[in-house]
Amino acid sequence: MTEKWPNFAFSYELDGSEWEFQLPAKDFDDAERRLAAIIESGKVDGEVTLSVRVTVANLERPFPQVIVCAGPPECLLEGDAAVDAANSGCPKCKHILVKPDGSTEEFQRKAN
Repeated sequence: MTEKWPNFAFSYELDGSEWEFQLPAKDFDDAERRLAAIIESGKVDGEVTLSVRVTVANLERPFPQVIVCAGPPECLLEGDAAVDAANSGCPKCKHILVKPDGSTEEFQRKAN
């Protein structure tokens, strides 16, 4: 999805409580189609433990890149120091390329 669609609110009742979620859709009819598809074929894929929005800061790179730091207690660096270490080849950091089709490829930077 390259164009920005508005979010539509959905609600349902479960065990005496009302719950809500949002999904992007082109318009109200599309939102209803998406809800019907969820009812027909939806499944739980797993728990979301981390959500990251990726933006392209360096247009010279062919793909956006996500850097995953090991974090405490293995790594106590934060902010710019953590990014500098990752870009210098920190062996505790993972680099993940996000390709245009949504697939990913993990790689390790070589130490400078």
